[in-house]
Amino acid sequence: MARNAKNTRMCSGCMARRDKHEFVCIYNSADGVKIGSPCDKTSGRSAYICKNKECMEKAIKRKWIPRSLRSELPPCFYDSLREYFKTF
Repeated sequence: MARNAKNTRMCSGCMARRDKHEFVCIYNSADGVKIGSPCDKTSGRSAYICKNKECMEKAIKRKWIPRSLRSELPPCFYDSLREYFKTF
């Protein structure tokens, strides 16, 4: 459970609410869409996903990531996202 409402985020896959540090963050930056920890994000739109492959696949299937970011994503982004999630 989250410590307070300020740090609470919702997973784009399973829709569970947790502390933002328990998620992988996908965010828009000046260089394009980045994947990292919530601490890396400076400002702008972002999507949060639990650190498991099932939530990632649900978020991709339901198209919640581009909806949260309010931008289209290239197909190669999903390949890099799957590679990133192999570390968990």
